[in-house]
Amino acid sequence: MSVLAQPYLPGHASPPEVPLAHFLPPIPAGIGAVWLEQNTRPGDWVLDPFGASPALALEAARAGRRVLVACNNPVLAFMLEMLAAAPPLEAYQSVLVEVATSRRGAERLERQILGLYQSRCAACGVAVQPAAFIWRKDEDQPFARQYCCPACGDEGERPVDPDDLTTLLQLGSAPLARARAVDRVVLEDGNLQRSVEESLQIYRPRPLYVLFTLLNKMDALNLPPDRLRCLQALLLSLCDQATSLWPQAGGRYRPRQLNTPAVSLEKNLWLALEQAVQQWSKAGTPTPLVRYPDQPPESGGICLYPGRARSLLPLPSEFPVRAVLAPLARTNPAFWTLSALWSGWLFGREAVAPLKGALERQRYDWIWNLQAMHYVLSALPPTVPVFGIATECSPGSLHSLLAAGQAAGLKLAGLALSENDRSAQILWQGTAGSLPAYEGDTAGLCVQAIESALAERNEPAGQLTLFSACLASLAASEALPRDLTQYTAETPVRLQQCVDSVLAGDRLVRYAKAAGRDPLWELAEPAAEPLPLSDRVEMETVRFLHRNPGAALHEIQYAINRSFPGLLTPPRELILAVLDAYAEQREDGGWTLTPAENPESRRRDLQAAAEALLELAERLGYTAPAGEQPVIWNGDGLVLYSFAVLASAVVSPRLQAKPSAETLQVLVLPECRLPLVSFKRRSNPRLSRQLQFWRLLTFERLQQLHARPDLSAGEWARLLDSSPAPGSQMTQMSMF
Repeated sequence: MSVLAQPYLPGHASPPEVPLAHFLPPIPAGIGAVWLEQNTRPGDWVLDPFGASPALALEAARAGRRVLVACNNPVLAFMLEMLAAAPPLEAYQSVLVEVATSRRGAERLERQILGLYQSRCAACGVAVQPAAFIWRKDEDQPFARQYCCPACGDEGERPVDPDDLTTLLQLGSAPLARARAVDRVVLEDGNLQRSVEESLQIYRPRPLYVLFTLLNKMDALNLPPDRLRCLQALLLSLCDQATSLWPQAGGRYRPRQLNTPAVSLEKNLWLALEQAVQQWSKAGTPTPLVRYPDQPPESGGICLYPGRARSLLPLPSEFPVRAVLAPLARTNPAFWTLSALWSGWLFGREAVAPLKGALERQRYDWIWNLQAMHYVLSALPPTVPVFGIATECSPGSLHSLLAAGQAAGLKLAGLALSENDRSAQILWQGTAGSLPAYEGDTAGLCVQAIESALAERNEPAGQLTLFSACLASLAASEALPRDLTQYTAETPVRLQQCVDSVLAGDRLVRYAKAAGRDPLWELAEPAAEPLPLSDRVEMETVRFLHRNPGAALHEIQYAINRSFPGLLTPPRELILAVLDAYAEQREDGGWTLTPAENPESRRRDLQAAAEALLELAERLGYTAPAGEQPVIWNGDGLVLYSFAVLASAVVSPRLQAKPSAETLQVLVLPECRLPLVSFKRRSNPRLSRQLQFWRLLTFERLQQLHARPDLSAGEWARLLDSSPAPGSQMTQMSMF
């Protein structure tokens, strides 16, 4: 079986909202549980050798498996324990109240911290608590603040008040807080002091002062263990919220380096502390968790090994692992450096020891990632399947993963990719080496892989898909080196150059990068068959809904992905566009075809459209042979109009013929198909170019025009000629 026969598992929900989620692998919920259901039984042992995703480990445990998690990052291990324990909201609220009412001098701690942020409303002068102050990089004071006035309702960004700057000048001993921040991390040898001090540059004076005021209070309160851990969880969130890494602009925030944005937010840390209470209390139901070598119940749970997987393997007989479920996240330098700082601040200097390397190394190159992955994969049990979920993929990161597996002696059994999500799912099963070492031309393998991938899609594809096709072919042929020493920094460069030479060849066409779209490639001479991938996805989705009315979105995605496995995974947005064009969503979330999609109803629509065109032709003075498809309007010995009447958005077969300069070509289709055709056009530049020569007319508008007794041939021609071409703007004609 081809390694590209594996379907991509879509999951059933967005990645769980957990603390520090912007640093963690964005793995949709449900992927791990579905794979485990197909490949293991309840009560089986599953190994997570990286511990990079607490949510994934919890999902496996809640699916009735016993999960052995190796995690040498104290922050991730602590998160896993707290999310598994799932203390209720009241537990977090109670500890926050104790902190708030504690005294610092003669004043309550809450009041003192809020006083460090207090400002005045620019409109009415009432005291307000800004949600954040806004800073420009390398300036020594904020220039604006964000607030909502409880008195007059004034809200938004306003310039700082002079008193705001005075408060900063009156701040307590910021140098002392910085010194404490270093002291709680640096081990006795002091070798890491410079790295710690450099990393602390992302903390401005006020956040660091507030943070260490609270950390010192945590030490002084002498809380019982369960309450202490709740407070540590809240302060962990605060360690994250206190950095200057938060950009002023919203949107996707996933920092990989400790670089302050050009304009950043300084958040109000007391308000952030209150928000952390809500976030940690959404952990769900408690899940059994024990520390190695204790075992959770057979009904499911987690055994946490707080160390490296390599030191855990080979496993003793009490842990008969049946599968490996591995989040294959790229190392995030920012998160691992911050984890070292936060571990020292929250858990003591001893907790920093496993992360000493993170402070010494600020960047992780291709070779480092390859060696780190190989270090773990080569120690895994060779007789169990390894299912890896790789997020935020790039050609280089995917290359390092497959190369590490090959060098570790694992045999690639499956690879599925979602280019839109930049996520891959990799299955290793058994040991490699069953084939003799490949001695052929790897460049030839890349050419064949890329051309085969494009021919199978029959529509343009992005670089990650085509690079993955090369990697899959090389891995399946065991053409990747089996010896780790054969890899150098030049190895990925040479493969990229090989792929680039294929992409630049005259057998492919390159479509330049456009708004919201990376460059795409396709065969210079695409075949008429098979239909383009998006058309086949449309047809398969409709067929599935005919057989399975009321199916949920994730069920539809899973079924469609089974039909289009490997590198053919359709984007979720395409499936949604198909559903919007054909179906309606029920109150329970399921999707059902609309009554108009009844085959008999659509046949009547097609017949009515054809009859309306024939009758209009006669009224407007044209001749139109009956019973032909497309419907042709002749006049003065020429074919003046050609109408392709369609019930679907599968328009590609109609666009193959070379357009005639004398003939205005019109697609006639249901109005509900227009957004789907528009989606396909935006995704497929070849289709966009073909559609430039066509106009659109919907069934609904055709019947309205047919009902107009005063419509003349001149008005008809003028309106059609002046309407926008669908290749540039996929809407109904402007006259409509």
